[in-house]
Amino acid sequence: MTRWWDTSRRGAASRSTATIAPNLLTLSGDEERRVEIDWREVEGETFVVRLAVSGEDRRGLYADICEAISGTGTNIRSAELASKDGVVFGSVLVEVENHTHLHKVLKAVRKVKGVTEIARRDSSGPAEVVVG
Repeated sequence: MTRWWDTSRRGAASRSTATIAPNLLTLSGDEERRVEIDWREVEGETFVVRLAVSGEDRRGLYADICEAISGTGTNIRSAELASKDGVVFGSVLVEVENHTHLHKVLKAVRKVKGVTEIARRDSSGPAEVVVG
């Protein structure tokens, strides 16, 4: 199915949410402002997400965090964790398939003893898409 995105409002195409009208073609007379969008998901496509982690340091915490992530069927691309004065902080780069998968990972890590916070953090550059 082909849907059209109305770009008649400046900047609308760059927002993550938008209103898609199925009869947009009849509503907009300005054909050069129409952009065709393919909404099909690509099987095997994953998204790289940076997770910020902090907690109370203890023996085996790093291993338990990685085990919790791995236990959700998630690939860990990298992990940078450090400890100072009994506090652990850092980030883990993971590959997730969708928003539901991301929440599954966050929930699993929150259950790890000693973890006080885990949240998605934007990377400094554009989002990286990895096709499996």
